[in-house]
Amino acid sequence: TMNINPPTFHINTRIVRENWETYRNICGPDVTVSAVVKANGYGTGASEIAKALYKSGCHLFWVATLAEAIEVRGALNTFDGGGAVPIAVLEGVFENTAPAYAQYGLTGVINHPAQFEYAHHIPCFIHIDTAMNRLGLHHETANETILKSVTPTHNICGYMTHLQSAENQKARINKSQRKRFYQAIKKLPKKPVCIANSGGVALGERYYGDIVRIGLGLYGGNGNDTEQFGLKCATQMTTPIININHIAEGETVGYNALFTAKRPTTIATVGAGYCDGIITHYRGCMVNVGKNNTPCPMVGRVSMDSFGVDITDVAEKIAIGDTVSLWDDMKSIVKLPKM
Repeated sequence: TMNINPPTFHINTRIVRENWETYRNICGPDVTVSAVVKANGYGTGASEIAKALYKSGCHLFWVATLAEAIEVRGALNTFDGGGAVPIAVLEGVFENTAPAYAQYGLTGVINHPAQFEYAHHIPCFIHIDTAMNRLGLHHETANETILKSVTPTHNICGYMTHLQSAENQKARINKSQRKRFYQAIKKLPKKPVCIANSGGVALGERYYGDIVRIGLGLYGGNGNDTEQFGLKCATQMTTPIININHIAEGETVGYNALFTAKRPTTIATVGAGYCDGIITHYRGCMVNVGKNNTPCPMVGRVSMDSFGVDITDVAEKIAIGDTVSLWDDMKSIVKLPKM
């Protein structure tokens, strides 16, 4: 008999908590380790991730949009005290969204001088743009703008910036951004500062400030610090083998004949494709096959609902219905396209 299980995306909240605790241990007790759960918790489920991290002691969250913030607030409201945990919305405060901040007890981010007008009585971070040219007050004029705009009815809870190249520890812009940021706020009232994202923590304690924002690192997918800090990938993608073919030397696999066999070759056809998020440039990457998780290369072009794997060297141990793992807690999804 032949049986298969459908493609499955596994999420391990225990590993997310462990990764957060790793950052907390690195940064020490004087630094608030906050969690970024935007984009539905980087695709892992924002509500469940927020609840898991809250139980571990995380008491500051960041999202991209108001809708995301309302969802996370609903999740945290299930805990005693969860309704008071700050949830900061990175997109900024707007005239038509400002009332919701009071309604749901949310924290805003001021990205533009005009937003001070809408942010009265709302706890807000002020975002200072030091290189991204995306969101925030320009660092050269931020000091003047803030001193002119902040009134007694504003509730400023901190200053923040965003590092452009944190994953590159040799990038000169990192030091420049830190210098620009502190120059912009040096004459302002003292407030907590937030500089480092996941990769920024790997740059050292000079980038910690009072708050660090951990996003991709929570899920174990952030390059340098994944290896440096021993983080694990919190997700796993498993897919079934749905067919096995034996082809001769010179035969090809898949659309456009992008793989040509250089020897008699055994190809496992795996039942997942780009409709499942397995993008086409994964061709040539190593995936783990079968019960022993043997590394084997993807071959040919990824189709909508299938792709090929060269299992020639382990063909006798592999059968239809066996599982292929694209990534797991030992191999980050971010590493997959580079392998």
